[in-house]
Amino acid sequence: PSCIKTIFHAFNMRINSLHDKLDLLCNTGYDAIQLSPLQKSIHMANAGFECGSEWWARYQPVSHLHIEGLGSAEDLRRLCNSAREKGIIVIADVVFNHMAVVASREEWLKSEKDARHRENLLKRLEERFAPLTRSDFHPWKDCSRDPDWDNENRFEGWGAGEWSDLKPTEKVLDIHKRHLDDLLSAGVRGFRFDAAKHIRPSTLKIYVDHIRARQPDCFVYFEVLSGDPKMHAETMSIAE
Repeated sequence: PSCIKTIFHAFNMRINSLHDKLDLLCNTGYDAIQLSPLQKSIHMANAGFECGSEWWARYQPVSHLHIEGLGSAEDLRRLCNSAREKGIIVIADVVFNHMAVVASREEWLKSEKDARHRENLLKRLEERFAPLTRSDFHPWKDCSRDPDWDNENRFEGWGAGEWSDLKPTEKVLDIHKRHLDDLLSAGVRGFRFDAAKHIRPSTLKIYVDHIRARQPDCFVYFEVLSGDPKMHAETMSIAE
């Protein structure tokens, strides 16, 4: 896996739709398939969509304890097995920086001056993301404008003022490690970390060390949307 050169980005594609494409991908020279996030995400039924059918819904997690939306754990296992026979590894995209949006930036701003409204929003967090509680999230801090996307505020600030920004508590880390274990058990041999520049390098290292302890040659890379070489250097020593 450390020699991966060409990755097919199966953007928002259902797991079972990829079986018929394996021969073509292999013959074309692809040696990896990157899947969109596989955890349970927001339900779009109320908006007139199938659950998770909008690509951005995959990046709004509801629970990392379930593989749901693009296929089941068994679907994933079958794909990994079939891909391995063709010399292709499967890469999973993981979203560990935040959970789904529960309130707009405007609502959180209002809560700064309204304790009752703030309590209602915090209860909403706990109801949506049990067993997580308010203590598993960073206190709300706006991160919706430059330069906050690239300074220290990017770590604990809530992206766009509304991403439910996770704190790396023991509970959060345990849940994320369980998700990684579920993916590894299904045969995943690579990971892309979404929004990695918003996660402190020390926390990213915890995840990578956990992966390497179970699968030493696993391919790992980070999404770091920045032209700043210093920001790149923070993560280059941790993964590929």
